[in-house]
Amino acid sequence: MAGIPAKFYRGLGIRAQGDIAGMTVYRTKRGKQVIFPKTRPKAPPGPLALRNQNRFRLAAAAWAAIGLAGRLRWKKAALRGHLGITGYNLFISWQMMKDRATIETIERLTGEVLIDDSYCEI
Repeated sequence: MAGIPAKFYRGLGIRAQGDIAGMTVYRTKRGKQVIFPKTRPKAPPGPLALRNQNRFRLAAAAWAAIGLAGRLRWKKAALRGHLGITGYNLFISWQMMKDRATIETIERLTGEVLIDDSYCEI
């Protein structure tokens, strides 16, 4: 393993994760820290990857477009439903998967109105 050893981060009391100084850092399910050099893709993204990236970009823009009150409803639904995800992740999942039945079930269980005419769908 090249770069900064994991014990360096532990010694500082830092629980680093993500891409840091050219290294990718994450933790396994058992809590062990894994560090390895960040790699670059060998080929540019294909048409399907570009399409998916664009859909994700539009979903993130839709999240911003629903306003504070709308975002708070999605956050409350994620918490009240004990889903283990954030309101943002719930919204993005709905935008990407188009699983209206699941969202309607979450609405029914949590009492939050999530889907209305003001939301932009991609």
